[in-house]
Amino acid sequence: MDAYVQRVTDVINDLDEKVILAGHSLAGSVISQVAEGIPEKIDRLIYVCASLPKSGDTALGLMQSDKKGQLLPKIIFSEDQTFATLASEDISNLLLHDVKDKERVERLIPKFSIKQSTQPFILN
Repeated sequence: MDAYVQRVTDVINDLDEKVILAGHSLAGSVISQVAEGIPEKIDRLIYVCASLPKSGDTALGLMQSDKKGQLLPKIIFSEDQTFATLASEDISNLLLHDVKDKERVERLIPKFSIKQSTQPFILN
């Protein structure tokens, strides 16, 4: 998480004006931390289907607090807990449920099938 936040912060610090940050999914946590670190450089934050943490919250903690959440129970964690994935069926049903074109869904599933490091989800 620190690497994500630092990279965004570095880019913003190279600019001579305030920025608008948009975050999707886990990036909601990223833009929140960036804004806490350099509030004078941020015009506004936009959250698009994103986590909206309070200071100190983790993305995993937010997911765990969502009692009706459907994603967390479907996540497949590696034996050593360092990465996670989702089954193709769950990607289709949970992440791409509103895509009506079945061929498009099939083309998109591999883009969501990558291993995701768990570390950004547990660190704030």
